[in-house]
Amino acid sequence: MDGQYDPDYRQVEAFIALQILGGALFVLTALSAFIAQLRGGSRHPTFFSFCFAWVLFCVSYSLLYFAGQQGTRPEHGLCVVQSALVYAAPPLYVRALSPYPTLTRNDARASSATISLVTHLLLNVLLALSRTADKRRSSLSSAALVLVPWVIWVAVFVGVLLFGIHHSDLVQISPNGTFCILTHTTLPKLTSVWATIASTVLVSEEAVIAILLYRNREVFSAGLGRNKTMAIRVGIFTALGVAAIAVALVYTVTQKRGVQFDLLIAAIPPSAAVIFGTQKDILQVWVFWRKYDHTESHATEGSAVLTTILSSRMTASIPSHPVPASQSV
Repeated sequence: MDGQYDPDYRQVEAFIALQILGGALFVLTALSAFIAQLRGGSRHPTFFSFCFAWVLFCVSYSLLYFAGQQGTRPEHGLCVVQSALVYAAPPLYVRALSPYPTLTRNDARASSATISLVTHLLLNVLLALSRTADKRRSSLSSAALVLVPWVIWVAVFVGVLLFGIHHSDLVQISPNGTFCILTHTTLPKLTSVWATIASTVLVSEEAVIAILLYRNREVFSAGLGRNKTMAIRVGIFTALGVAAIAVALVYTVTQKRGVQFDLLIAAIPPSAAVIFGTQKDILQVWVFWRKYDHTESHATEGSAVLTTILSSRMTASIPSHPVPASQSV
């Protein structure tokens, strides 16, 4: 694992701190949602999958730190494992974007992943506006939409792991010192191109959905109007989504990037955790001296459409493999 290695340790520490903070906040969010569930709340299973995927995201990028090898030349085996985790990110975190069920007139609920999520969300909107009687998706289809991205993640992880084992000379710590990467291979560029294409498809579908929602706003206004603070969350998510898409484009068209881009990626998990973890029904869990109002969780679910769209854009745009400064692909 030779190569240029001249990290700024303060920035590396900031990168790790943001990852750990994001993972811890999502653990707390999932725990709070679970307690709320026990107290009569209603939280869709995809929310817990959303939180777990983000925790895994943070652990993947912090693996060297937890192994006590951050800031040193890590063991080859550990470096191979981390690079595999980083490369396996896209199919998983593409899944980690819908903490809520989608909303239709008959409350048909479906879980999807990134492009699949937005595509099915588009179908759900069309379904909500249709006059057909049968508006429920099968439980088998919903289960497949939840499980398939995880199956793909396992397949990619194992594939990259085997590739790293058989091409040990291509695995090294990044010059930024943040995490392990593969060098002299097209995989980094492919993942960046994938993120950019996915973002373009998502934005196109989002435009269609936004037009449909606007033209038929009277159909959805009751559900979307229950939570006024959701507008703020949507605005913040929009900003994060734009930033993530910009990063994906940078990784696609450039050869050298600084650790600042690593820090931008590391800032997304804690930001997402704050956005989702500060929902009223979750915060109510910690006000234990008051009676839990389980109707808040239903109100939160009612405002899911636009939030799901924007979270799809943000998560799909996260480059799975940032290439640090002085690293050519």
